[in-house]
Amino acid sequence: MDDRLGREAARRLGLARTGTAGVVVQAKQENLITSVRELLEQIRDRGYWLSDELIEAAAKLAGE
Repeated sequence: MDDRLGREAARRLGLARTGTAGVVVQAKQENLITSVRELLEQIRDRGYWLSDELIEAAAKLAGE
C-alpha cells in the first residue's frame, strides 16, 4: 500500500496513524529490538526512504 494513500484512508476513518519509525521506537520500548538507529538504517539501506533527521529523532526518542 502506498504510505500516502494509507495515511489518508486512516485519517478519513478517524484511525490513529503510526509510521515506520514510530513502530520501530515502540519495538525498542517493548525490548523487541536493541537499536532503533541500526534497524532504521538497515531499512533505509534496503531502499525505503528515511531521512537522517528522522532517524536521529527516532533514536533520540528511544534514548539512543
